[in-house]
Amino acid sequence: MADGATIPVWIQDGWSASEKQMVDAARAAGATSPILYVFVPRQSAEDLRRLVVEAEATQQTLGAKGNPTGDEGREARQSMDSRHAKAVGERDRLVREIVANAKVFQGGGNEVIRLTLDDRIRDSAGDSLVRLFPRFKDADSGAWEAAIKRARDGADQPFQPVGHADATEKHPVCVQVVATIGAGKVGGEIRRALRASPHGWPQDAIDAALIALHRLQHITATLNGAPVPLGQLDQNKIAKAEFRVEHATLTVQDRLLVRKLVTQLVQCKSGEEGAKAPEFLSALVALARAAGGDAPLPVPPATTDIEDMQRLVGNEQLVAIKGKAADLESCIKAWTAARDLAAKRKPSWEVVEHLARHAGDLPGIQPHLDQIEAIRTQRLLLEPADSVSPIRAAIAGLLREAVNSAHAAHTAAHDQAIATLAGNDIWKKLDSTQQAGILSVVGLTAPVKPDVSSDEALGRHLDGRPLRVALAERDAIPGRVQQAIERAAKSLEPKVRAVTLERSTLHTAQEIDAWLARQRSALLAALEVGPVLIQ
Repeated sequence: MADGATIPVWIQDGWSASEKQMVDAARAAGATSPILYVFVPRQSAEDLRRLVVEAEATQQTLGAKGNPTGDEGREARQSMDSRHAKAVGERDRLVREIVANAKVFQGGGNEVIRLTLDDRIRDSAGDSLVRLFPRFKDADSGAWEAAIKRARDGADQPFQPVGHADATEKHPVCVQVVATIGAGKVGGEIRRALRASPHGWPQDAIDAALIALHRLQHITATLNGAPVPLGQLDQNKIAKAEFRVEHATLTVQDRLLVRKLVTQLVQCKSGEEGAKAPEFLSALVALARAAGGDAPLPVPPATTDIEDMQRLVGNEQLVAIKGKAADLESCIKAWTAARDLAAKRKPSWEVVEHLARHAGDLPGIQPHLDQIEAIRTQRLLLEPADSVSPIRAAIAGLLREAVNSAHAAHTAAHDQAIATLAGNDIWKKLDSTQQAGILSVVGLTAPVKPDVSSDEALGRHLDGRPLRVALAERDAIPGRVQQAIERAAKSLEPKVRAVTLERSTLHTAQEIDAWLARQRSALLAALEVGPVLIQ
């Protein structure tokens, strides 16, 4: 298949195909195809087969017999060598005769008639070159190296050495380079495209056009994301540089206006407007996103126009920015104010959400939770009036009061528990070290005063010790007192057993007597094992 850079030669022979098939294929390819079709005729087929068989047979015989040692053996081998050499020579001669009669066809089916096969191939290849590169003549000159030097130096007529005196951009190579760049291409791609069919142009011609057009600002070039300054484009940079066509122009005043706008978000020196414009637009989109967000923030401002500008390049992008300069300046002011207000209010909102998760069913909390939901669903966080701070103060106040009340209740229950233990006869028999050890084991320790000095500290405290946990700790104290007494009794009398009396509702004296009898029996049964501790 033709690849646009080489001349394919398709060879078939009369043993595997017919001449008609080959001609049909050439005709189907068309008169512009550069492919050469070579057909080797089926000639002297029987003689060729015989000679191939004889050459192979003698070769196999020589291989099988090896090198004999006797005179008779050597004579036989010499005879076989002679037969083999004769068969090979006649075979190769016949092959050359057959190949010399090969027919050559060009695309379209036209047969090339010449005296020898070499001439047929050579002449038809020349015609195929013309077919493959019909536009080669547009760049057919040996003076492109001089044109490159003049283009880099900024000469008025850089293509004069190649015989072009008109405007540089009108030279056929320049016109095609601009068309090839299209919406933008890397220099290596441009070179490959124009070295291939239908152009076949030398690389110096392509490079001269790129350098000259860049010097005239008809195209721009960027390398590693940075613009290539005028006069700094050379052949070493072309392969990796990205080129774009310029269609728009700006005055000095236009560039000053654009630079003034761009410097509000990014640093930009004189002459850097084109290089900094993409960074400015990206910063503008980021600013718009920061001016809104997920609820309760408002929906971010639309940036469709800015994204359209981001798809432009070079001067076209600068022209678009200049055309919307007033609108963009207003957006920058409004979006900056919204971003700053969001940065101020979001931390407070996060504290409110954090505290609300711990509010649960606190009395009086529901109206505040309803306000939080309204702010979220209606995206009211950046409204002129700050509605978050009052809610934060109210929820924090309720939670702080609840936490302090829970701590006070826990402290009171703990103090009562310690007092109960202090009056217990069994407990009194333990020394202070034993008492401290049992209190630690059963978890009967004094509650630590919670840090609720700030709303953030209040939230952290509730994360580690929610209200329900504090209440559960308080409610667990009576059980822990009983556990402490049991452990105290067991430490004094290791065989002591805790016996829980039956819980029952009694209505008559008879029921009381029966209950007492059951308890007496249970206590006596337990007492047979060891001392008894009644729960």
